[in-house]
Amino acid sequence: MHPVLNQRDILAQVFGHLAHEVEHFGRFNPNLRNLRATLRSACLVCRSFQQPALDALWRVLDSLYPLFVLIPCSQLVDGVLTFARAIRESDLRAYRAYAVRVRKLSKSSAIGRLYPIHLIAYTRLHHALGGPLLPSLQELKWRGEDAEPLLSMLASPMLRHVRLSTPLAEHAASTQLASKLSVLRSWALECSLHDLACAARHLRSLKLSVSSLKGVSLKSIYSFSRLNFIDIEYHDHSEITPCSSSPVNYDDLVAFSALGELTRLLIDVCHTVMPGVAAPLRFPSLREIVICGPPSRIGTVLSLLRLTDLETIRVWLVPRDESSHHYESLFQSFAFPTLLDLAVQMNFESEGDNPVGMDARSLLSSLLGCRRLRSLVVHLLESGTPPVRMDDNDILSMAEAWPALYELCWHCIPDPTVIPAIRTLSAFGAHCPRLKKLAIRADPNIPLPAPDELPVSRFALSSLELPDSPEPRDAMETAQWVHTLFPFVQEVSGSGQKWSDIQKFLEVFQRMRSIHERQFRQLDSAHL
Repeated sequence: MHPVLNQRDILAQVFGHLAHEVEHFGRFNPNLRNLRATLRSACLVCRSFQQPALDALWRVLDSLYPLFVLIPCSQLVDGVLTFARAIRESDLRAYRAYAVRVRKLSKSSAIGRLYPIHLIAYTRLHHALGGPLLPSLQELKWRGEDAEPLLSMLASPMLRHVRLSTPLAEHAASTQLASKLSVLRSWALECSLHDLACAARHLRSLKLSVSSLKGVSLKSIYSFSRLNFIDIEYHDHSEITPCSSSPVNYDDLVAFSALGELTRLLIDVCHTVMPGVAAPLRFPSLREIVICGPPSRIGTVLSLLRLTDLETIRVWLVPRDESSHHYESLFQSFAFPTLLDLAVQMNFESEGDNPVGMDARSLLSSLLGCRRLRSLVVHLLESGTPPVRMDDNDILSMAEAWPALYELCWHCIPDPTVIPAIRTLSAFGAHCPRLKKLAIRADPNIPLPAPDELPVSRFALSSLELPDSPEPRDAMETAQWVHTLFPFVQEVSGSGQKWSDIQKFLEVFQRMRSIHERQFRQLDSAHL
């Protein structure tokens, strides 16, 4: 036998790579079956291969079904796996040998329907083991109606990442029954979080995307002192918004600020009530926040985080009858000196009328001080959001304020009385050399000046979109403007039917430029 086969570290690297491939193949990927067959064969090649190959084969599961069928007393009853009798210690020998190898469990609702296991079977096995179902589990992704009670049975000291997702519950026959089911699920989730806090003290990330959080206390999460990510999403048929009635309150935010390693936080503040006098909060490691709610409440929460060095803010606005003043205050709350990426989007349309229009400078005045800003994406096109007036001066102010910008997408309900000229977009070429994607309203129907008055540009913008802009009257003239301002652009789009012709003209212009530049280089080399 070759000496290399006795090097455990080398074999661990080889089979670890194969395990990584198994993890990234989908269950129905045709290559997965071949790879698993290869690992099974490797187990039989020699003793040196057996253990690392088994580790790779069992490292990732999408169901506990393969483990449950190793127990002699397991059986199918009406298509559901359960146990025919009490589980003895001798029945668990094979289960224990393989369960300890599982590091990741990623179970979806679809897999649960294909290979159903009775909830009582989980409970009986948990009691028989006297501990977690998977003692070496490090990552858990569980989507299904049985997610809450299973979390308690899978919690172990090795667990580092938990993603729990329950599908939207079907409408109950009566409101009273729906209310009772909601209470039971909330109680089960709170108990599971408590068990998780007791068993998995070193948890690094926690994501909850559940159908009921009403009445659930998040105090158990305070115990996870090493958390990096907290994502809390709530969906309920009975509410207008996709994530409402979240239990996150001011006390929770105070407790989260004490988590020294927390870098990402996702919360909903639709129903969060702040005290009259709330002290500012400083999260020592928080760099990204994703927040859902009406403008006024999001602005209030972000104002409390002024001492935090936030770099990424993503906002999902929900419909409320709020004035333009609330939107202005919201944008003022984004002015963190450390800000790099900002995204603002309306989640659903409001049934109310649009608020009174406002000037872009009233939204941007505070943001213009964020000199490090790299990405700004604003989508406020749904009814219920105020129209925004933007002119040439606003374009120039943005270009001068954000030299590191590489993406700017400004999609707002426009004020038809004011529109920047396409020529003004040359300011981005002069001040934002890294900009790759630009989407902003501008008038393409500006007459071309004399050739010696056209701006000279080597700007490397790759994507240009002019949303809600007037339709070009002359495709050739608009293409000349775009090619002059952005000579290397690859994708262009806008309102109207002529942009496909403009794209073709641009491709011709770029080919001609390439030919001319090659000819000039040949002439220069000939002179030399």
